[in-house]
Amino acid sequence: MLSHYSEAERRRHRFIGGKRLHSVNEFHRCRCRRTVRFNREEATPGIANAALAYELTPADLDLRAAEFNPIVRVGELAQAGIPAILIHGDADKVVPLKENSADFLRRYQEAGVGSLVKLIVLEGQGHNYFKGFFHSQELVDFAIARARAGAGL
Repeated sequence: MLSHYSEAERRRHRFIGGKRLHSVNEFHRCRCRRTVRFNREEATPGIANAALAYELTPADLDLRAAEFNPIVRVGELAQAGIPAILIHGDADKVVPLKENSADFLRRYQEAGVGSLVKLIVLEGQGHNYFKGFFHSQELVDFAIARARAGAGL
């Protein structure tokens, strides 16, 4: 999954309610510690490494995972009116579409601000470096619009 919102919004909303928010990718990368090489997923231990970033023990991070998971806390982003664009492959097994990007969109819709989220689903793509994730005109247009909005233009 690839998600984006403007740097100004990221700085302003990095801490909401005194708690640090992490991107979905950052959270899952730390939690699962999976890498994709040659279209083959290799899992490596990650909770111990992630715990250091959170200044917690691995056991404490595991117990408090929901507190740091942006999908669980997406209501705070919706309430703050943060727009988002999500590009997700429908064959992603590392960060499944249904439990992540689709759930993110659903929670925004339930908060009455679903129009702030654009979900682009790439058919047949998994958790990889497919160029379509990065060569998206919709992503470019979104980033430019958010930068202009952040600059007051």
